[in-house]
Amino acid sequence: YNLVANCGFCLLFSLSPTSAWLFVTRLGAGFSKAVLAIFVPLWVDCTAPEHKLTLYMSVFQGAAPLGVMAGYLFAGLVQSSGVQHLGVCGGECADNFLSWRIPFFAQGLIFLPLMVVFYAMPTSRWTWSTASRTPTPPPVAE
Repeated sequence: YNLVANCGFCLLFSLSPTSAWLFVTRLGAGFSKAVLAIFVPLWVDCTAPEHKLTLYMSVFQGAAPLGVMAGYLFAGLVQSSGVQHLGVCGGECADNFLSWRIPFFAQGLIFLPLMVVFYAMPTSRWTWSTASRTPTPPPVAE
């Protein structure tokens, strides 16, 4: 449910009309991401095939910094292109809707099909235990 919460908070953050809404929705997004950051590596460790464990963990751990860099790049491109003055939403956000709000709105939209994929997965992929992987004993020095 944290992915659903994060998706919702990202979409609400991008549409926030006041600074209080910005604060509350950003706080909610942070809390929902914290749970994912803690439990996804555990899930990957317990469910990934042994021969692809390093690849899966690397992809997960590398996604966050690459996403941050892509977000900064995207925001810079939007800001330098001048499209922030199109005024598509009317009212208070007419001058700045397309500047800083688009990356957060896009993040929320990207999470929607991801949620569908995760919820369509068989439950056997979600059940995991520490007993699923037997540790290999370290080599004994002779």
